[in-house]
Order: sequence, then C-alpha cells, then structure tokens
Amino acid sequence: MDSKNLYVKYDYNGEPIFYTDSDCTILYTGHIEDYNRDGSICMEADVVDGFKKGIYKQYFFKSNQLEQISYYDHNVQYGLEMEFYENGRVKYLTIAICNDYADIYSFSEDGQVLKKEIWPNSKFWFNEQRGD
Repeated sequence: MDSKNLYVKYDYNGEPIFYTDSDCTILYTGHIEDYNRDGSICMEADVVDGFKKGIYKQYFFKSNQLEQISYYDHNVQYGLEMEFYENGRVKYLTIAICNDYADIYSFSEDGQVLKKEIWPNSKFWFNEQRGD
C-alpha cells in the first residue's frame, strides 16, 4: 500500500506509526511503499500493528537501485544494515542494537575497506545490568 493512503502519528523516536483511519485508532498491518513524483519506488517496509517490523528498503532516486536495507522491530533498528553505492557495491556494513550502531565498516566504491569501528561490549552494558 502507498503510505500516502495511510494516516500517521509519530513515536518518541520520531518514527511514523501507521493507521488506516483519520482518527488514528486503527493500526495498519501490511506492506507499505513510498514513491517519488516520477512513480519510482523510494522506500518499502513491512508494518505490524502500525510499527515497522521486518525488512526496510530505501532506493536511490535517479537509478532506482537499492540504497539501503535494514531490519526494524517495533520501529527500532536491530541487526545488520547495508548501505550501497549506486554502482551496487557496499558503502557501509553496520550492526545496530536498539537504534545504536555497534560495529561499522565503511568501504570505497572499489570495495576497499576505508574504516572499521568495533565497539566494546561495555558500550551496551546497561542492557544486561539494568534490564533496559
């Protein structure tokens, strides 16, 4: 479904929550897509009970090639994210935990590793220690 046909409120992170009615009482479940003015797709995601859940894809405007793919659960990013150059090569490879990047690898357009940032486990100590 074109997301322009849905109604939106925003969660505490500024992410959209999708509804089927103008009073924003009936949460949407299904597949959503956004389109550019020329009709090409610019984004698609799965939504469960109003929140992004599952694979999220974003596309380059001019080429319509895949720009980014990531995973969301209840509008929060988790797991592997890949961002691409328009030539299809990987630009960034990251691992996200609760919308925070734990590990980041960046690559040049010809595939050379430019930088890697590996965060120590202590960065996420609060999840285990406090139960956050």
